[in-house]
Amino acid sequence: MPLDSTNWAEIEVDEATAILIRAREFIGRGWCRYFHAKNRLGIPVPAMCRWAASWCAVGAIQAATSYGTTPEVQEAYARLRNVMGSADITVFNDRQKSVESVLAAFDRAIAAASSGQG
Repeated sequence: MPLDSTNWAEIEVDEATAILIRAREFIGRGWCRYFHAKNRLGIPVPAMCRWAASWCAVGAIQAATSYGTTPEVQEAYARLRNVMGSADITVFNDRQKSVESVLAAFDRAIAAASSGQG
């Protein structure tokens, strides 16, 4: 079963994991490549724009948090890079043919953190 916020409702998680869970929810609503976010017409918009309808992995993390570059945001990025096996999250995202592999990477990053591996 894919992870989402309902799976974690009764589990206390650190802030980096919470960011990954929220970001995964954005990807689950809509995924895109080559831009941080797009609106329903496929036009690029800022990740935190109210008109955004799809997000890349980086854009989803941006949309999941409004407090910029904190240690917790940097940790979320690091955990995602680690499970993607890529130094560049954007390159990984843009090379995928479907959303499933991106969601799976978020699932692995969330699971690794909860098991103490992240």
